[in-house]
Parts: sequence; structure tokens; C-alpha cells
Amino acid sequence: MTTTSISASPHIPKSASLKALDQTQVSINAEKAFLRLKWSARINEVKLATEKFLQEKFELPDAQLIPGGRSQVDCTIAKTLRAGGFQEISVKRTRLSYKDPGSGLITRVMFPAKIRTFVRLYDAGYIPELREN
Repeated sequence: MTTTSISASPHIPKSASLKALDQTQVSINAEKAFLRLKWSARINEVKLATEKFLQEKFELPDAQLIPGGRSQVDCTIAKTLRAGGFQEISVKRTRLSYKDPGSGLITRVMFPAKIRTFVRLYDAGYIPELREN
């Protein structure tokens, strides 16, 4: 009985330009790009709605969202209201409370749907341009 040895040739990787793109990967990348574009438009929509809400509800005509932190008293909405002269602000997912500058009473304000969406997206980190850290 004779044995033959087969020598394996070393694996030579193909250059990146010669590799064919996997169609599944292409469709996944296209889907991700579409979702980023869709979420980008949605994020911009709720940011504008939040600014408009703050301007109208709190009579701050030139209110702009100020970057903030992660806590209830240091988030972007709290910092924006603090810059407008409000005190003791606490922002939760569905509402905020603040000390009325005139009467000194604690006032609670429920958020409309778009502002609740903004708070959820902000808390989840989808609006990094409004995060300080």
C-alpha cells in the first residue's frame, strides 16, 4: 500500500476589492441606513416639538434646548427651564414639577405625547448632541 501526502497550499486571502459583496449584508446595511434616516427625522421632529412646548407653555419665546445630564434635575429640559428663571425643577418620563417663581407653589405639568417621546429618546441616549457627558 502506498501513501501519498498532499501538501496544502497556504491560505492566501483575497484582496478586499476582489471579494463579492454578500447580498444579505448589503440589504442589512441598506435597512440600517433607512432606519437611521427615519429615526433622525423623528428625533428632529420631537426636538422641535419640545422646544415649541417649552416656549408656549412656559412663555419663554426664545427657549432653546440646552445640553444636560442624566438626572431628573440636570436633564436638558430642566436646564432649559432653569435658564428661563424657574426653580426646583424635576423632570420625569410623563411630567415635570417646578416651583412657581411668583407664588412659590409646586406646579406639575403633564407632558403631551411628543414630549414623552422626546424624554424616552433622550433617556435612551438617542440624542447625543444634547448630552453633556
